[in-house]
Amino acid sequence: MRGPGPICLTIHGKPMRDDNARKILKAFSAAAGAPSVPHGLRKNAVIALLEAGCSVAQTAAVSGQSLTMVEWYARRRNQSTLADAAMEAWESKS
Repeated sequence: MRGPGPICLTIHGKPMRDDNARKILKAFSAAAGAPSVPHGLRKNAVIALLEAGCSVAQTAAVSGQSLTMVEWYARRRNQSTLADAAMEAWESKS
């Protein structure tokens, strides 16, 4: 079963090549005065999906990573964010 397809497309609707995506990221990063760290994009997306309430299996399906890798990220998420979410959930039940 194929996934939904590429996330980044060119203006012609074709899949964007890795080198072009890296050039674009580098240009945006330079303009923002921030470092360009492409490998961190997927990690950030995985963490955002997990913190949005997606399961490990759902997150792995989106990211293309193994369940083991997503579980590794899940165990290392921002603890204060998780604590805040837990308190909000608890307070909403009161």
